[in-house]
Amino acid sequence: MSSAAAPGAPVEPSGPLPATGSASPQATELTKEQEPSVVGTLFLMAVFLMMIAGFWSMMYDMLIHR
Repeated sequence: MSSAAAPGAPVEPSGPLPATGSASPQATELTKEQEPSVVGTLFLMAVFLMMIAGFWSMMYDMLIHR
């Protein structure tokens, strides 16, 4: 049995919906006020990468001076 959509009715996608529950990308975009601030996340990532570089250089120095 096939159900025909009424003329002018929105077309529903046949597959699974995206995680946002919307099939159109325009409905998922955030405004500037809604976008989260990620300054703290970027700072912590930079600190973490500096720690990795520091530990790597420490180990490299230890191996060179053996």
